[in-house]
Amino acid sequence: MNKDFKITKNLSENIENLKTEVFDKNGTIQYRKIININSKFECYVIFNEGMINGKVINDNVIKTLINEGDISQENFMEELAYSKIVAKSIKIEKCEKHMIDSVLRGDSLVLFEGENRALVIDTKEYSGRSITEPQSESVLRGPREGFTEILMGNLELVRRRISNPELKFEMMKIGRRSGTKIAICYLDDLVNDTILEEVKKRLNKIDIDYILSTAKIMEFIEDHPKSTFRTIGVTERPDVVCEKILDGKLAILCDGSPVALTIPYIFHESFDSNEDNYNHYIYSSINKMLRYLAFFIGSSTPALYVAACTFHRELIPTQLAMSIYLSRVGVPFPTFFECLAMLLVFEILREASVRLPKHVGSAISIVGALVLGDAAVKAKFVSAPMVIVIALTEISALVLANMQEALIFLRFLFLISSSILGLYGYIFSVMGVFIHLMSMKSFGINYMLYMGNLKMEDLGRTIFRAPWWKLKRRTKQIAKDSIKTSNDENLGDNGDDDEENN
Repeated sequence: MNKDFKITKNLSENIENLKTEVFDKNGTIQYRKIININSKFECYVIFNEGMINGKVINDNVIKTLINEGDISQENFMEELAYSKIVAKSIKIEKCEKHMIDSVLRGDSLVLFEGENRALVIDTKEYSGRSITEPQSESVLRGPREGFTEILMGNLELVRRRISNPELKFEMMKIGRRSGTKIAICYLDDLVNDTILEEVKKRLNKIDIDYILSTAKIMEFIEDHPKSTFRTIGVTERPDVVCEKILDGKLAILCDGSPVALTIPYIFHESFDSNEDNYNHYIYSSINKMLRYLAFFIGSSTPALYVAACTFHRELIPTQLAMSIYLSRVGVPFPTFFECLAMLLVFEILREASVRLPKHVGSAISIVGALVLGDAAVKAKFVSAPMVIVIALTEISALVLANMQEALIFLRFLFLISSSILGLYGYIFSVMGVFIHLMSMKSFGINYMLYMGNLKMEDLGRTIFRAPWWKLKRRTKQIAKDSIKTSNDENLGDNGDDDEENN
């Protein structure tokens, strides 16, 4: 609090201080004066209109305070709190700061004449949107529930899926002015204590006026903030969060944000999809391999095309080379500038389709891609093969929606390198990116974990989606010790042949 408030035993003085010093110019704070004739006490009920349950405060609080009789004079606050007023939570508060915070968060504050304490009564009722399916993480066969902006509702979605006393929710407040509540969720018997303590340490170091979303938290606590590759996972799905927690990871949820953070986060998770858990493992494995192929196409196709057309024409088959040459007749720009201009135009169209309303954005993107592309080819601004290359690149990038930032960076990096040194520049850039990825860590865990291992069980976590009865152990580096999962028990004939893999 920027303004001082010191509670005294003078009720009128306390109310005047609240009105003029703490809640001045705040029209949402209401003051209800109550005089109980039977028990001869005077009090004020202070609450934040719009954040309280009107029925609870009218029927359970105000009516009780007005009509209740035969209350002892010595311990009347205790008697009211513990045997008279009906509410989810009631406590006797002595700290002025906690009193003010409670009112601002929807609780009701009851101040009495002759008392320097107050009753804090839980009367909160927040308005918010209903639970819907996240548009960015939709599935065909999985659950349709997604997080909302209400923290307690989000924690309920997690608790409903993991009914285990080891599931812990540690609450913290971040932001000097906003005082935003966040929750750290984990299974106490699975989480790596070193990772947990490191997360708490970084959260406690956050010094900022306000936090309104998990995006800001992520920038403060991630290991490599200058890298375009994420080292912290983001999701809007409770089932994904629960799966990560059951793997020994932890999650951070923030009040006011429907996006949860999962820690730690390693490279191969960028190629996972929610749909993989609900499809047959063979079909899911094919889809995962397609995502790796899409990552290569989305990052490297423009660079390889420019390198081949500019420096290594002998690598192109003769008929294809002649077709490309004929299509470029009359095009005034070099291949590199042609490719760069097309990429920029497509990025502008993509950004416009995201920012515009849904019913307009799709139309703009279709019209822009078809009309502009066809007109540019006919006007000889670009060649037809270039339009095909850029379209293939952009479509492949859409397969990996959670890697958009990294793909855009890699695409331009590889393109510029290839335009200078051809395939040599591309190879040098790829080597540099791999060195960067191999040097990265996510809260002490190697970012490229599993990627250099040829064990079948590890390949089943990265390149493929192994059947559940083959995945018998959690990740040793992430979960506490080498704890076995419930699948470690033999499940019929499926598990007998796989003991040697462990």
